[in-house]
Amino acid sequence: MCYGCEYVHQAQGCWSCMSYSNFTKHKADLGKDCEHWEAIQKHRYCFHVSHKQPITWSECGHLRRHVNDALLVMHSRQDMPLPVLMIKDSFMRKVSPNSVTSKPFHVDAEIRGEYDSRENRRFAVLGYRSMNMNFTPEQVQTLKKLLAKAASGPGIPYHDGRSGHRIDPKQLKTWDPTLRRAIFNEELQHTVLHYIAGSRKLVLYRAEVLRTLPFSPAQSFHSDIADVNENVSTIRLAVVVLISVDSAATTEVYPRTRVCGPFFHYRDCVRATQDENCVLFDASLAHQGAANNTSEPNLKLCLVFINADASKEQQTVVNACLQSKSLDLHVADLLSVELESGTSKRKAEQSAPNLTVRQGRRNFASRS
Repeated sequence: MCYGCEYVHQAQGCWSCMSYSNFTKHKADLGKDCEHWEAIQKHRYCFHVSHKQPITWSECGHLRRHVNDALLVMHSRQDMPLPVLMIKDSFMRKVSPNSVTSKPFHVDAEIRGEYDSRENRRFAVLGYRSMNMNFTPEQVQTLKKLLAKAASGPGIPYHDGRSGHRIDPKQLKTWDPTLRRAIFNEELQHTVLHYIAGSRKLVLYRAEVLRTLPFSPAQSFHSDIADVNENVSTIRLAVVVLISVDSAATTEVYPRTRVCGPFFHYRDCVRATQDENCVLFDASLAHQGAANNTSEPNLKLCLVFINADASKEQQTVVNACLQSKSLDLHVADLLSVELESGTSKRKAEQSAPNLTVRQGRRNFASRS
């Protein structure tokens, strides 16, 4: 029995699907030596968000750009109607050693070209880069207070005197809009989108405060995300952003170590930046936090972005490594909060009770 036929019959009557990458790899064998393959109901669809509803591959015409959303949908019965709601979650996904999850994500050349820069190209090669976040003195003081407040609560212990203190998304949305825009600025967004290069959706997995105790030693090298079974690719699966509020970032990295070979420990460790306050790196890159030689705790804002095309298997690996689940918070939605709140405020001010109160105040002022 062939690969696709065997899988769909194992689905026990459920709609199942195979990724475009798996299909192209196995299409030469599908049906060639299997008498059951022709009896399987098969449809090829593109589920890319640019389509109002899923369309066939032949109607799409953008397979190269939409490859991560192209699926071969299968059912063991020819008379079974397609699900009424044509969404990816309606179908079982194939998990196998040959699955696309075992290989790095497809790179969309159009997205890479749109956000191209010399620094971003180096990021794509080395697995890390740095930049400078421009905060006003008032924003620096505000951010320090916010980080200190978040770090005062319980945290998750990390390597060598570090701990992570989660920032609740509801709390994050209450931060001053100008501060949020300074953090999630255009350069940061374009850098992460260029590196992931699979979707224009920027998804925030986690926001936390990374707290380093006074006089903590340098960390031993490690990667934040790795699949110990080596069945799931973690390259360009997640990007970590570390922001030092009013000083240079001190993180040290091992360039080009997203796949650590047997001679990894002989590679040079370098400081990610000498003078900039923000460092970005692939979560699978080997790195280490520098020693804190001061008598004060060091607080950094840590953001983790996850690839919008991450499969369930990849999300499981990230969840296990980071000991949490994704916030699944789109940056575009986070930055639009102030617009929504402003609109709600104006509507509230225009409501009848508020109008009555304002008129009463004006009448009182005129009598005075």
